[in-house]
Amino acid sequence: MTVRRVGLTALGALAVLSLAAASPAAAGTFRVAQCNAVAGGGLSPRGFQAGLWSVDNGWPMVECGAGGGAVRIGTGNWRLLDRQDTTTRFALPGSMPQTTARTAWLDWRFNPQSPSTNPAYLIATASGARLFEANAGEGTMPGGAMRRDLPAGARGLELMVWCSPVNGPGWCNWPGHLLELRGLEVELEESGEPSGSAAGALVGPSQHEGVEPLEVAAADGDSGVRRVAVSLGGVAVGTLTPADDCRDDHLPPCPQSLRGVVDVDTRLVPDGPRRLRLVVTDAAGNARTIDAATVQVANQPQIDTPAGPDTGVGSGGGASSPVAPAPASPVPAGSAAPPARQFPPNPLAGRGHVPNGRNASEHAWIDAWLEPRRGASGAPLRRRTATVPYGVRVRIRGRLTDERGRPIARAALAAVRREPGRPWRLVTGVRTRADGHFTAFTRIGPSQAVRFVYYAYGDSPRGRRSAPLRVRVR
Repeated sequence: MTVRRVGLTALGALAVLSLAAASPAAAGTFRVAQCNAVAGGGLSPRGFQAGLWSVDNGWPMVECGAGGGAVRIGTGNWRLLDRQDTTTRFALPGSMPQTTARTAWLDWRFNPQSPSTNPAYLIATASGARLFEANAGEGTMPGGAMRRDLPAGARGLELMVWCSPVNGPGWCNWPGHLLELRGLEVELEESGEPSGSAAGALVGPSQHEGVEPLEVAAADGDSGVRRVAVSLGGVAVGTLTPADDCRDDHLPPCPQSLRGVVDVDTRLVPDGPRRLRLVVTDAAGNARTIDAATVQVANQPQIDTPAGPDTGVGSGGGASSPVAPAPASPVPAGSAAPPARQFPPNPLAGRGHVPNGRNASEHAWIDAWLEPRRGASGAPLRRRTATVPYGVRVRIRGRLTDERGRPIARAALAAVRREPGRPWRLVTGVRTRADGHFTAFTRIGPSQAVRFVYYAYGDSPRGRRSAPLRVRVR
């Protein structure tokens, strides 16, 4: 299984093939931390997202992301006139309309005043409800945290430093910053389900084999998409996640739209109709199950070997020599005969338990690709599909390795080819080089699919198949 990420974008024109109807689920929860995570005890450095904060009649000095970091709130000349205040606000962004805050943990210090006419107070509120009050000089111990439940529907909190007029007109003074916030951690909740869709070759109406691409798109309008799990016939075949990990010091923590391609290996399930299912999960843990399609899996090719040889795939410039199917010959005594109607034929059939190349393995892997042209950098492009004009041969390259990644050298590979609407047919194979690589070319003609098969030993009853390579002729 291979996942190719193609970026974070809107869902675009990918149609939702099927959405599972479900009853409302309990709200999922997640947390965001600023400057330091403090709910578990002890300071754990985090980032600071400036867009979540604002300060009236003052400014923040941010020193976060390292041990001992804090957000320090200052005001002009380090003082407030009686009845004045400096208010620091933390608010959820408008891009998360269904998210609310339920619990907050704060690690803070309201710094002592210098000689002043009046005393100052710290007042913490959320949605108009008072959370706590404090006198200058009070606060939590470094690494400690004050926990407060927030009123239902809260979308932030406010910390107001207010200068009392109790002693008449005059100032509240400080030797420096008024307030220090070493850390804020907020537990958030949202109950909206994410959405998802599937498109691409795998959901088409035809039969499917080998590894085929599945275009996946998902969205969540609040906490964002954490993952999309793909299964085929109940078997996990791939997962799509954001290119950058979701963050617990940022809102939304995950991207609100995610798009990518999952290469699904249909050989992991038996042939026949198989259900393709997506499970989209957001950052809050809300999940949605989507039955995207029924895939007709057909990995066992039809046996239809032509009477004469077909040279549709040939060796590339002598780099790899052609391997024709072994001629019929008596099976030596003590050797196992290949199964009847084996397709494509084992190139070493009738030779007994002889290895097919150095490092021969029943668990080998054939990686094959097309090189239709060179890219802007001059390097050949690697593709599983290519579109070319009529009369153009496309270079095929590949590599045969064992389960440990070692090259299987001088191994004979069988090859089969299929034109649209016709069965697979045997064509001339290739032999790997000392480094396990091989080279071939497609046949000039109509659109076609090509794949390679490796039998580890002369008496191997089953071979290892490559993904099909598809050439479309326009």
